[in-house]
Amino acid sequence: MLDDTPRGKTVVLVDTNVIIEAVRTATWNSLTGALLVQTVRECCDEAERGDRTSSGYVMVSPAHLGRLHRVHAMVMPFTAHRPPGPSTTV
Repeated sequence: MLDDTPRGKTVVLVDTNVIIEAVRTATWNSLTGALLVQTVRECCDEAERGDRTSSGYVMVSPAHLGRLHRVHAMVMPFTAHRPPGPSTTV
């Protein structure tokens, strides 16, 4: 799968689902060891949440998340300020 991928130089952005599935399938250490895996803070928070008593719950530990190359702050896109009140269409 990663034969042609430069090890330690390829940045991969992952979401919560990728983190959970890689931990569940015991591929997280290989993935984070070979690639520069990055995500946003919200994905880390989501990966640690959930009902731990639920069947099939996957425990993502701080140690797992510590293997990430970088965790970015999520920046919301710019939106024009609209004053509060009812919207009107002309």
